[in-house]
Amino acid sequence: MNYRLFRYVTGVLLWACCSLSPVGAQDPFMVHFHNNRSWYNPAFTGIRGSAMFSAKYKTQWQSARVKPFETKFFNYEESLACQNIYDYGIQLLQDEEGAGMLRTWMVGGKISASFLFFDDGYHSMTTRFGLNFQWGGKRLDFNKLSFADQLDFKYGLFDAFGNPNQTTFIIPEDAGTSRTFFAPALGFVNQHVVERNQNRQPYYITYGASLHNVLDLINPRQFGNDESLLGIGTTLASRYTLHAAVELYPFNRNRDIISLRPQVFFQRQEQLQYWETGLRAGWNNLTALSVFYHSSRWANPERTNTNWLSIAIEFNQILGELSDSQSRLDLGFSYSIGVSGLKNRVGPILEFGIAYHLSYSPMCSSRRNGKHDLRAGKNRHLCPKVSNSHRKLYENIWYKK
Repeated sequence: MNYRLFRYVTGVLLWACCSLSPVGAQDPFMVHFHNNRSWYNPAFTGIRGSAMFSAKYKTQWQSARVKPFETKFFNYEESLACQNIYDYGIQLLQDEEGAGMLRTWMVGGKISASFLFFDDGYHSMTTRFGLNFQWGGKRLDFNKLSFADQLDFKYGLFDAFGNPNQTTFIIPEDAGTSRTFFAPALGFVNQHVVERNQNRQPYYITYGASLHNVLDLINPRQFGNDESLLGIGTTLASRYTLHAAVELYPFNRNRDIISLRPQVFFQRQEQLQYWETGLRAGWNNLTALSVFYHSSRWANPERTNTNWLSIAIEFNQILGELSDSQSRLDLGFSYSIGVSGLKNRVGPILEFGIAYHLSYSPMCSSRRNGKHDLRAGKNRHLCPKVSNSHRKLYENIWYKK
């Protein structure tokens, strides 16, 4: 793809997102729902049953001539083992579209609460509610944009002598940087554990929903929900998600376990609808392979839909013995390629992830008899496992063959 033409096209697209309030811009996205659950739904905060440090890096539209679109995501979550309800987390995201053209940053704290509704020994239902208190901002470098009046029908963005064409557009004063906006989110997750006994392997049914940019439904301008780069009052559009998954264990013999998790995920923001369906297969909770089909569809039938296929692989390793010093390292990689619409002609979407888990709660371990005590390292509160605790909704990531 010609770099000059690409720069012109992306400039027009970014300008449309910034200036046309009925259209609006979409929030930054990650490739898979399962590996980014607390980003899409704050109710998943602390679901891993550990203190977790994680980082994600996503790149798309990469080419030798085109600056790739990049997303960087940092996350910390802690499952509080010293009480039976709350977990918390902190997250930071930076999204860059083009060669420094449009940057978005978001930072916030999140909290989740878990409630056990019933447990008769064979079936149980647990619900988690989550809140994300998040702030963000945007910045656009107008000097790196190209406009329609700079495009020559023969020479592109340059004249016959190779000089760059000038635009008549005048950058408005104080334009290019949005206000710091407040973008809270809320969500819930329900999980049913069925046939939990010694004779049969249980299976899990999980479903939930979340609502992002909540203030768009109330009074966005009054509460500081203005993301405009031109000072025209463009507000963050609300976004909602729905998801459902079933986790099955078709093979369990001699402590070798194979799990299958079919999953569907949907989200909508303004006129854009997104579907993700696929299957995740895991072995002994130490490695997994996922295949998903993604579809981005516009409510307007005149716009072209974009569909793509992704393959993800995960490797997990428990470090140390089963003790208060145990930890776990997760590595993940995802490769996505377009199959219709925009077919990623300038490169696929790649996502890399790393996570480090502690088997104890640092915050709980630093308290003794209700007092703060940093010397309590030998009295660590180990995070509970699914096998011995149904009070909270946790995943048993500490299984070791």
